[in-house]
Amino acid sequence: MTLKFCGSFLTSMFFLNKIKQIRSLADIKFYLKAGLKVLGHLGDFGRL
Repeated sequence: MTLKFCGSFLTSMFFLNKIKQIRSLADIKFYLKAGLKVLGHLGDFGRL
């Protein structure tokens, strides 16, 4: 269930909308940190 939930956010439209919402360098840093954490969690579940 967790993998299905996380996978629902890994779509091209999700990323496109997030890129459109970037307003500052702080936003970019936040998204990079969050992205690394998501990748780490997916690695824990064996999805990478």
